[in-house]
Amino acid sequence: MRYIMVCVALLLVVACAERKDGPVDLEEARAELMAVDSAFSAYSEREGSVAAFHEYIAGDGRALPQQGYPRSKDDFARMLQEQGDQQRSTSLTWEPLMADVAASGELGYTHGRYTFSSVDENGRRTTTYGYYITVWKRQGDGSWKFVLDAGNESPPEEL
Repeated sequence: MRYIMVCVALLLVVACAERKDGPVDLEEARAELMAVDSAFSAYSEREGSVAAFHEYIAGDGRALPQQGYPRSKDDFARMLQEQGDQQRSTSLTWEPLMADVAASGELGYTHGRYTFSSVDENGRRTTTYGYYITVWKRQGDGSWKFVLDAGNESPPEEL
């Protein structure tokens, strides 16, 4: 009985202890999230969107494709792979415009603009533009994975 009481007391001490790593530096976390989102885009450009989305989505994450319903990691990867031939003639890249992170440092989001280009069977290139929002969650290993990604097509901005 005494052993159980000691274990319970130790668990309470651990559960109530302050974070050892101190408060979250929100500016640093925002910069980190911008870098992760930029790396995600670079991965998509280099390896294709199927590989990129599969690499950066959390196990319980969801992606909301254009004109579609929310897709789980495996379902979204399957949907993209079904587009097989299209993947070789498409390019999806984006640029994060801003990021914010919760005070806990565990959740954050990025939003920005994307460019999607495809080449049809006649060799004609079509490019569409849009905006996206991605919700990120810090994983147990300290990395960021997205738990929700959605976008909408928009006309290109006049620069």
